[in-house]
Amino acid sequence: MKIEFGKHVSVSYVLTGYEAPENPEEEIELENIEETTPDRPFQFIFGVGQLIAGFEKNIEGMEEGGSFDFTLSPAEAYGEYKDEEVHYVPIAISDLKQGGFPMEFCKVGSSLPLQNQNGEIMQSEITEVKEKEVICKIDFNAPLAGMTLHFVGKILEVRDATEADKIEYMKQMTGEVSCHCGGGCGGGSCNGNCDSCGEGHCGEEGHCKEGHHKDGHCKKSK
Repeated sequence: MKIEFGKHVSVSYVLTGYEAPENPEEEIELENIEETTPDRPFQFIFGVGQLIAGFEKNIEGMEEGGSFDFTLSPAEAYGEYKDEEVHYVPIAISDLKQGGFPMEFCKVGSSLPLQNQNGEIMQSEITEVKEKEVICKIDFNAPLAGMTLHFVGKILEVRDATEADKIEYMKQMTGEVSCHCGGGCGGGSCNGNCDSCGEGHCGEEGHCKEGHHKDGHCKKSK
């Protein structure tokens, strides 16, 4: 059975990546980003928006047992890193105390959850602590924005998606449950729903730690 629209697919892979250095003569620093295994694979329904397009394009038509080895440019993966997607917000110390934020964590580098006007939680990082306020950095870039990604892996299973699979997928899309990412958030992503990207793979900043959701953010931390 080949990978095509609507099929339920399980894969294992090793993902590495790098950011292009500002100076072309500098050596590229390769980063080990994520690894999923046969006992904890990444699982998804193909073609329904869970994966980044570059990943889908490279595995479409493959069969169970097939191996893949491909590289995605930033444009094919999570886009270029955009400075305009980074915002700095002042928060009064008095508001933090009133909200019950532990003052021992009120220091540069600490994560601070903020709520927007729609009631959604966004994770920020404290970048400056002043006498009466802290400055928080909110980065709306995907965690792997600007990175060239290299996937090496294997197709473990291809089958028809069951009604249970489809119901689970809809729950993932609404954030009701987490993705079946096995060991991580998976080669291409759970369309922003990272709460269970595997087990405990959401990082402290509220982003998918391994970074493979389509928009790169954890649904419940967005």
